[in-house]
Amino acid sequence: MSVIDIRGLTKSYGPGKGIFDLTLQIPSGEVFGYLGPNGSGKTTTIRHLLGFLNADSGACSVSGMDCRTRAAEIHRTLGYLPGEIAFFDEMRGSEYLRFLAHMRGLRVCPREGELLARFDLDPSGRIRRMSKGMKQKLGLVAAFMHDPDILILDEPTSGLDPLMQQAFVELIQEEKTQGKTILMSSHSFEEIEKTCDRVGILRAGQLSALVDVAHLQASRRRVYAVRFDSEENKQRIPLLKRTDIDRKSVRLYNEQHRQEDTTILHHKICTNGITYAALLFDTKNVPDELIPYMGILKSVLGYVSTRNYSYSELFNEINANTGGIYCGTQVFQQPKFNLGCTRMFGVRMKCLNDKVNFAFDMIKEILTTSKIDDEKRLREILGSMKANLQQSIPGAGHSSAVLRASSYFSPSAYFQEQVGGIAFYELVERLDKNFDEMKSDLVTKLQTLMRYIFRPENLFVSITCDGKAFEGTKERVAAVKEYLCHDQLAKGCINYRLEQKNEAFITSGQVQYVASCGNFKEAGYEYTGALRILKMILDYDYLWANLRVKGGAYGCMSGFKRNGESYVVSYRDPHLEKTLKVYRGIKDYLEKFSCPERDMTKYIIGTISALDTPMNPSAKGELSLNAYFGGLTEDDFQKEREEILDAGCEDIRKLSKIVDAVIAQNNICVIGTSAKIEEDREYFKEVKKL
Repeated sequence: MSVIDIRGLTKSYGPGKGIFDLTLQIPSGEVFGYLGPNGSGKTTTIRHLLGFLNADSGACSVSGMDCRTRAAEIHRTLGYLPGEIAFFDEMRGSEYLRFLAHMRGLRVCPREGELLARFDLDPSGRIRRMSKGMKQKLGLVAAFMHDPDILILDEPTSGLDPLMQQAFVELIQEEKTQGKTILMSSHSFEEIEKTCDRVGILRAGQLSALVDVAHLQASRRRVYAVRFDSEENKQRIPLLKRTDIDRKSVRLYNEQHRQEDTTILHHKICTNGITYAALLFDTKNVPDELIPYMGILKSVLGYVSTRNYSYSELFNEINANTGGIYCGTQVFQQPKFNLGCTRMFGVRMKCLNDKVNFAFDMIKEILTTSKIDDEKRLREILGSMKANLQQSIPGAGHSSAVLRASSYFSPSAYFQEQVGGIAFYELVERLDKNFDEMKSDLVTKLQTLMRYIFRPENLFVSITCDGKAFEGTKERVAAVKEYLCHDQLAKGCINYRLEQKNEAFITSGQVQYVASCGNFKEAGYEYTGALRILKMILDYDYLWANLRVKGGAYGCMSGFKRNGESYVVSYRDPHLEKTLKVYRGIKDYLEKFSCPERDMTKYIIGTISALDTPMNPSAKGELSLNAYFGGLTEDDFQKEREEILDAGCEDIRKLSKIVDAVIAQNNICVIGTSAKIEEDREYFKEVKKL
């Protein structure tokens, strides 16, 4: 039996970022190692297993319990060590352990004393005075002290000295003999080799290898370091040339059909008998005051009872017959129109071709008969949402900070913030705290919102399948439309309250996430493929050297979109003002940028490899869909590719003005510690607790 079951899990943060169609089963009693470089998707996977993130598609379960709907039950039974532990710093270590025991409904934790002794930890001191290593020990004790049968550990030996690392290895080996099921993410192959039965290697969000550790041990080879006696000889090593790289860009798959006034976009691709479909509803007429409630609606539909099914029966039926049916919001940016965007509420599904009729019937059931007025269930869902957001927003502070800072000037980011960012968390927290007083109004708002969204005139259908499976699609769409809302409603619209706020949000963590954002098109500049190379240069050269190597930040990244929206951000950063100075220094660095042709070719190869990440049929369909709404053609993608392949140092130097324009717009958001934020208080118009 698979204790941990992941099927077709996808969570995209942009091209090549996230996890994509991940499928993985971990049976009872197995110690599974999860390897991969920073940014490969290890922590994203774990956060889905803990119910902290909502997947774009796919499903995952622990001990047969759905990770999204039954997160609270899962948390009570397993042991979890996050990659970055959010402690209550004013607590003593012993108080923190008592608090967790109480949360699990336990008076006594049988292994607490043993574990404290094993890791040589005195928990009587205040957490804020503990070193990184002591906090890591406290986290390990917290994860193991209730003797769980399932453990999920994210970088468990981070900050431990060699002696304590060995103590941890011995603990895992003992747990293994007891038949415990353990998922352990790590950067250390040696650690994995000593403890695990199997190892999965994650690369760019996809499982690139799944092998037995014993096989790896048997196939090990000696590794030698090679040093060259001269730079001349080093340069003789063969390297791909630009001319070796295929200049042909991506293909788009968009065949447009009509069912009366509804557009059906068919992405005709061989899918090996699987159909991927999205029913997308335009939200342009939704009144402003209802916009944030879309974030709640997407977490309610499919997780409340319907006319013919209890919510548990609904879940079981969907997962037994399909690859999942999920609701969510999606913004399609329109890069040719700068800040324009199309806001959709989508219902997505994946199933075998012979189950398409069933999937459409279930979508109709969910959209038209869901019992939104089940107040008891609503309260449970809100509580789970609040817990998930409390973990996910600080835990993915770089993404939260970028989204918040971008919402100061970007309509698309503003919308996303309202339905899933910090603003949305504040709404959920308020509803959860005052549920009894606000429940009737909440039900009314959700019911009204459904009447505004689920209307025939709002519907757009995207479907990825082969030609044979497409047959009957128009009839299925017509059957769904028949049951949608047809009554007259006054049209509303979203009020984009765009203003530069420059906020800081205080958390209990010990690090910062520092974001600076802007839009270069607003400053009069145009997009070029060379900006993709710039991202590579900044992320792995300038930002890496100054923030990671010199500054001690765990990570750093940048991004430049076709619509002009851009950002630089640090991840788990001990600094704030120093980091902002590094951002301001990008202009000078680029103005003087120069490198040998061989190094420039390496940057280009890295950029192209990110573009050429293999795509499954679902990803190809999604790329085509985004291109359709963005007004992009194959010629646009071809032009971008050629701009990348033909770029030289002078093209990179010219981008200094673009970066300078972005940084000069001074849209800043920081999520971090009280001490650092107060120390640099002059950068912020508002400081809040998160």
